[in-house]
Amino acid sequence: MQLLDLPNELLKQIGERIEQERDINAFAQTNRLLYQVANSHLYRTNARNSAGSALLWAAKEGRESTAQLCINHGADVHTTVSTRPIDEDGLGPLLLAVTEDHSSVVNLLLAQPGVSPNAYLSRGRTLLSYAAECGSIGVLGLLLSRDDVDPDLKDGGGATPLWRAADRARPDAVKLLLATGRVDVNFCKEVADESWAEARTPLLAAEWQLRCIFDSGSIDGTTMEDCEETVRLLLSCEEVRFDMTADWRARDMGSLLWHTAQVGPTDILELLLKRGGVNCDDFECNRQTLLSWAAYQGQDEAVRILTKYGAKIDSRDGTGRTPLSWAAGQWQTKAVKCLLDAGAEVDSKDQNGATPLWFALHNGAEEVVPILLAHGAVMPKLISC
Repeated sequence: MQLLDLPNELLKQIGERIEQERDINAFAQTNRLLYQVANSHLYRTNARNSAGSALLWAAKEGRESTAQLCINHGADVHTTVSTRPIDEDGLGPLLLAVTEDHSSVVNLLLAQPGVSPNAYLSRGRTLLSYAAECGSIGVLGLLLSRDDVDPDLKDGGGATPLWRAADRARPDAVKLLLATGRVDVNFCKEVADESWAEARTPLLAAEWQLRCIFDSGSIDGTTMEDCEETVRLLLSCEEVRFDMTADWRARDMGSLLWHTAQVGPTDILELLLKRGGVNCDDFECNRQTLLSWAAYQGQDEAVRILTKYGAKIDSRDGTGRTPLSWAAGQWQTKAVKCLLDAGAEVDSKDQNGATPLWFALHNGAEEVVPILLAHGAVMPKLISC
């Protein structure tokens, strides 16, 4: 008699006497009949002998049906696996599903007895905290839709979900959290090291990330666009409060004002000026104003915005040079046109008597010269600077 001719009850007993998972799996994969009689034994053995590794795999891969089978056959939803020595609490199925944004698996696990959506998991972090930090939008939306989830609950690290999302520049997560209307947008994180004081609020955390990306490039997949959109969202929230110090080295939004005036994005520059209530000309570096730096970098749109918010068109630095002088000497044609259209003095002189046209000629800015001449610039004499 062949194996497959045996009654199902006997085949089941044979399968249940196989102890090793790999052997059970091989037995179950022989054909469909053996799969039907041995599959349950395989799941029960995994739950009993392998710490529910199948459930951990299903959670990470987003296999809801497999996760359900694991649970049905006794897998512990609180099982964990440590991937690094630092992860003393280990990574459980719920956390794995959250970080991979498998909302259906998360929903399944939350329906199990003893599983709380506000529980503190690995390293004292909450589900919402991890979802916000990872940008797991599906899971975040699921959690925020529940009445028993506090969207502003601080985790073991003393941070709120909004702060975590802002710190990692997750604009979609920030948008979802702000939409609840139940988060403290001015939350201030306590820090043991004062050198990190600039990242205390969600807005400052986002601005700090933007500066890091600008200096070092993409970090862990976070892009400059992500950072800018996160800052934009927070600045657009009228309840958000912030300070701006004229010192370009300050640990507040003043540093972002310098950044956006020179490299953009200009809509954030305008939001800062609109919300900040500052005098543009108070911001100087090497005695050059924001307008001079914007002109020097050829940021014509920034030039328009700064003049719109009251920047002095002919402000002078320590050598007497004006924004037009800097733009002309740097071949910044669009900025030159913008400054002239705003009424800049075409023949302003620095302390050596050099005009914008002189700097344009001296630096070979051939496209700038005819523009200045068309606005009445006088051909300069030879000057020794």
